[in-house]
Amino acid sequence: MGKAKKYLGLGLVCASFFFLFNPSISVIDLLPDCIGYLLLCLGVSQLADLNYHFEEAKKNFRKMLIVSVLQLGSLLLLFGMVTGRDRPTALLLVSFLVATAELVFLTKAYNEFFEGFLYLGSRMECTSVFRVSPREQKRYETRCEKEERRLAEENLRRERMGLPPREPRPVEAPKNATAKASRATVIFIFLKLTLNILPELTALTQSMYDETNRLHMLYDYINLFRTFAVFFGIPVGIVWLVKIFRYVLSIIKDKPFMEALKQKYVDDVEPKTYLFIQRGIRLAFAILAIGVFLCADIYMESGTINVLPDTLCALLILGSLLLLRRFVKIPFYSYAFCGIYATFSVFTFLTSYEFFEKYTLHLTLIRPEAYEAFEQLKVVEIVDSAFFALMMLSLLPVLSRLIKQYTGFSPVTQSNVQAEDKIRYVHDMLHKRLITMAVLIGLCLISGICYILFVSSANFMWIVDFIVCSILAIYTMTTLSAIAQEVEYKYLLD
Repeated sequence: MGKAKKYLGLGLVCASFFFLFNPSISVIDLLPDCIGYLLLCLGVSQLADLNYHFEEAKKNFRKMLIVSVLQLGSLLLLFGMVTGRDRPTALLLVSFLVATAELVFLTKAYNEFFEGFLYLGSRMECTSVFRVSPREQKRYETRCEKEERRLAEENLRRERMGLPPREPRPVEAPKNATAKASRATVIFIFLKLTLNILPELTALTQSMYDETNRLHMLYDYINLFRTFAVFFGIPVGIVWLVKIFRYVLSIIKDKPFMEALKQKYVDDVEPKTYLFIQRGIRLAFAILAIGVFLCADIYMESGTINVLPDTLCALLILGSLLLLRRFVKIPFYSYAFCGIYATFSVFTFLTSYEFFEKYTLHLTLIRPEAYEAFEQLKVVEIVDSAFFALMMLSLLPVLSRLIKQYTGFSPVTQSNVQAEDKIRYVHDMLHKRLITMAVLIGLCLISGICYILFVSSANFMWIVDFIVCSILAIYTMTTLSAIAQEVEYKYLLD
């Protein structure tokens, strides 16, 4: 069973729940939900190939992954740009937006998740999906027996009176394991969001007055309210974790059902090798896009401290190259430049941090030791910018090979004389985007050098550098999207 995992990704689904059960404290989550949603997306991927319900669930889990990443990124703004006076309201706003997205996308995602098991379980030999506890089954049978006796006695009386017999009243069947898990999940989502939002609502009381003109200062007790929310939220999360974990585990232990699913995957999905090519390239491009996004530097403290980690940028790009090596040959220098930049960016950060711990930019104009230290920092920053440019340029040959090998299309007939011209047109169009990327990388290098050279006299230079790097990041993302789209088109008729 080549590509079919042992449990079709349900092991990753179980692991994801350990990152999702814990309550959040405003926008802070000790166990990041984004990891849980990423595991869910990976976990339901193979099931999504078998049923459209899981495909819909995957789409909504992916939306929640984006929301949770944005929530994580909002910490940089909330604790970097937003002042202490406005921060309570900002925390409330972000928490409310995240909760709204979670209520919409996550509820639908889990609904499709459970519907997928009901759909597959109803068409295959399955006992776990429709399992009913023996106690509830016995209660149901007892109610049915009572209803039969009552109906028999009533119809006997009606027969003596010459009246037609009554039809039996339906007895409500006990809820199966899937219905119980779905209901528990909806309740958990609602309680988790409620407990997260309620403490943050006290931010509204900061500007409220009562009839005695005394200021309501409920926000002074925000930490106490958050503590109570966590105190009640953890047991709720544990109860849900146990229920949902037991449900998925029962499906994994349902061997006839799992074997039938894996056999269906082998027969219907594995022959479509293009699916795995498309999926692998999309995943690598997604990681690469996040890494390139982090290349845009946001500076705080008068344009001196970068809050976006360049090291993480290099590591993500390196990770994407490791994924792409299954499809194309990656030059050694691409790995080397990623590793060098990842290492040197740490040295750059430490050098910058040490300088701004001792001096300010103003002191470089009046103190020789500050001037000398800043000159050393300039050299380090320029070398750092150069290594970044080399790392980005080393990606272009990799993307060029992907374009040549996995874009274009397969001609309908071998005698199509225009096929090569059409494929060449697609390749040329994508290669022109790589040329534009190279130009933007050069501009990013120039802006980085100009920033460090002129920041002492013009603090706004970091904004120029940020804009140029952001343009590079956005254009790179659109280029990756265009390549991925052409990969989809190549196998459209397969």
